[in-house]
Amino acid sequence: MNKKTYRFSNGWIIGFYVILIVLYLGVGLCLSQFKISVKNVPQTTYLIVIVGLLFLYAIMFLFMLFQYLCRKELSYIFILGIAFISCDIYFIETIYIVQALINDSVSIEQRSNDIAIFYYFRQLSFIITLCIGIKAYRNDTIVIEDKQKKPILEMITVIVVVAIGILAHNLSSYNPDVVIDITCLKDDLVTLHWELRYIYSLIAGWAIALVYLTLKTRLNNALWVSIALMCCSAILTNLLLITLDEYSMYIWYVSRGLEIISALCVISILMFNTFLLLKRETESSMRDALTKIYNRKLFYKTLNSAMLRGNVCVLMLDIDKFKRINDTYGHQEGDKVIVSIVYIINKSIRDSDVFARVGGEEFGILLKCNDKQEAMVVAERIRQNVEKLTLPPNVFGIKEQMTISIGVYFSSPKDESGDKVVSYADAALYAAKNAGRNKVMYYCGPHELTCPCVQP
Repeated sequence: MNKKTYRFSNGWIIGFYVILIVLYLGVGLCLSQFKISVKNVPQTTYLIVIVGLLFLYAIMFLFMLFQYLCRKELSYIFILGIAFISCDIYFIETIYIVQALINDSVSIEQRSNDIAIFYYFRQLSFIITLCIGIKAYRNDTIVIEDKQKKPILEMITVIVVVAIGILAHNLSSYNPDVVIDITCLKDDLVTLHWELRYIYSLIAGWAIALVYLTLKTRLNNALWVSIALMCCSAILTNLLLITLDEYSMYIWYVSRGLEIISALCVISILMFNTFLLLKRETESSMRDALTKIYNRKLFYKTLNSAMLRGNVCVLMLDIDKFKRINDTYGHQEGDKVIVSIVYIINKSIRDSDVFARVGGEEFGILLKCNDKQEAMVVAERIRQNVEKLTLPPNVFGIKEQMTISIGVYFSSPKDESGDKVVSYADAALYAAKNAGRNKVMYYCGPHELTCPCVQP
């Protein structure tokens, strides 16, 4: 997958979740016109949402932790992971509070205020940790890991997260002497409403984090775009609370829904990029770095596997007088010649044929054909295409016309191994070169080493 396709795929994921958030918010606002209200704390739905968020954030932390362990120079990834896992501290506290409410052991006003406190400090902890992660981000790519790296920002992050967690716990009803009131009863002594100064501070914090993120990272990768989407969702969530000016379970559901969709966006990007990285690593182990076709290892592995199923046809190809190109024009021109000839050969064979680079300017093809006659026709077509399409002036910008020599061999049940089959095709290739190059030769046997190309 090239860079353009990679960006398109990530953009598609982000675009999907943006549309989903807009639709979800639109439906939520429409339903709010029906004055839907939730008077009691549900025992299942409430906990399902909280537990779902807890596991989502834990999974995101694990993805980021494993990525950091693989690449220690990505300290910002570890810090972002800490930001997500720190939220689970407050989710666990909230789950405990909901269980206490279900058991009717405490007043709903007291525990609702505790939930609001943990909601506030969860977001505050995330905002501060996110800003530290943005600070740790480096736009340049580090090729060699710095063994002397000092994880000062990681240590600061852990200290901040623990300190805010302890502060939140002590400012709740667990410590009645210093408890703060984020929600309180209205004059009717029934309806709870938010102290808006706390919500305003959260909106300001998310806005600052969003601006800082945009300026520092330039949103140059999908992870930062998805984090920016989370910031926007958090701002929307808190704006809903200001608009409502009361503690409503309905708005709570809408807010948590926005948070879940944003979290799913982040985890989707993490999963996609993880599997994309796995795909790239897999391809790099079986593809040639310059030409992007298969490498020697894959060629022989496929050949030996094909021989177990029956006869195979092997073509060995070599670029004629390639060393002179390097000596005359330099290795950069030599690479251009190789890439151009690979392109021509790829267009001359089927997708089902296995085309590999087995040496510097030597290539191998495993053809799917029925007999020697068909193999010779394909080989001759390849040779003619290279000779014709590299004639200057050409679309590749090659300075000289290039030719190739090809050796062909169709295996028989008596052949012992893939190495032996390749050696026969190589013998035909060397015979083609010795006969003047720019030829196709077929290996007939030890007593009749080669026979000339069968013309199509």
